[in-house]
Amino acid sequence: MRHAADPIYARRMTESEPAEQVILPAGIGRTIEPGTPVIGVRDYMASQHLWTARREAPLCRKREDQLLNDDNLDRRHRSHAITAVFSAVAFLEAFINATWQDAAHREHTAYTNGIPEGALATMGELWNGKDQAERMLSLLSKFQVALVCAGYERMDEGAEPFQSADVIVDLRNVLVHFKPQWHWSNEDLKFERRLKSLIRPESENRQPIGYPWFPNKALGAGCADWACKTSIDFARTWHDRIGLASDFDELYLMGPQKNFRGGIIPTSAVGGSANKKRAPVTER
Repeated sequence: MRHAADPIYARRMTESEPAEQVILPAGIGRTIEPGTPVIGVRDYMASQHLWTARREAPLCRKREDQLLNDDNLDRRHRSHAITAVFSAVAFLEAFINATWQDAAHREHTAYTNGIPEGALATMGELWNGKDQAERMLSLLSKFQVALVCAGYERMDEGAEPFQSADVIVDLRNVLVHFKPQWHWSNEDLKFERRLKSLIRPESENRQPIGYPWFPNKALGAGCADWACKTSIDFARTWHDRIGLASDFDELYLMGPQKNFRGGIIPTSAVGGSANKKRAPVTER
């Protein structure tokens, strides 16, 4: 089975294009003689981030299986859960940024094909113009505004998959910008209440580890699985709603399932289309 990866787009520099404006792939020298053909490469990172999240989740579960009688914090176990969360949100960031950036550069790629030309022009103006959408819009707002530019209704922010995506972004932010707080036994923090509504008791860290619930019980295999599923469900829903012509599952979920201890979450576990080949979890 082939490795699913973001497409890499290349073009030949013409004599009218200054050499310093063309990004050169690694290994191509910077000394360019006049008239020498040069290839520029446009690379993407969304698939890599999702691949990483889907690899970390089974590793987290495998480690958790070994800790069912251990009531001590396990750094390796927690790192798998945190990496899955970070990478799942990084996938959403790279996914939507690629669409906006390609729209701004008038690139016809897997991230823009299917979106009306008028919408792409509007997105390009917002991205590069004085409104500075690149800096001013939050992650999920980028998805919403793109839909508006294309003439579609926004995703319902009070329903799934938006609700879970909003919480996973908050979780990423809490972890990245972590601030120590007192946890009292008679009340939950506001963020904890939102997270508990999505990470139910059956999905908590199965270690017999103690209080506080976050991060001790929240960060585990169930959280890692949920992070993967949430990012995929949200991205796929938006991908279909805005009308991208690329096959979502083919582009993002058909990765190699061997050569790694722990394997990767199979497509069937994250709601892939029924007519797609399922990627088995492989152990070595």
